[in-house]
Amino acid sequence: MFKKLYYAVAGDPNEKAIRRYYPVVEQINSLEPEFEKKSNAELRALTDNFRQRIQEATSNLALRLEEAEREYLDVLGTDEQKFARVEVDRIRKEMLDTEADVLEDILPAAFAAVREAGKRTLGMRHYDVQL
Repeated sequence: MFKKLYYAVAGDPNEKAIRRYYPVVEQINSLEPEFEKKSNAELRALTDNFRQRIQEATSNLALRLEEAEREYLDVLGTDEQKFARVEVDRIRKEMLDTEADVLEDILPAAFAAVREAGKRTLGMRHYDVQL
């Protein structure tokens, strides 16, 4: 009873979530004709392309993180340990943020590729709500 009253006042939270992702689904749908024209080899190559983009965006940060972790291990048991740990955590967060940005950029193309691969292998198309 309270749930119905809450939904009447505030709206269904599931509907709000679906509406929030609708622009991304529209982007994915707009890529569908382009991906239908790609060969199976081109679709497979997209995965490597996506991995490469993530690796390129984070390679410098990975090197900095490795160096900061080595420095942290060198100063274990000293007063500098806390500062080195903060630096390691900062670089890890920056790396995760960078990865998230790249993933957000490639998301429509990745889902369009998955949708097209599913259509070809299973003969079924993902519904918009499944994306």
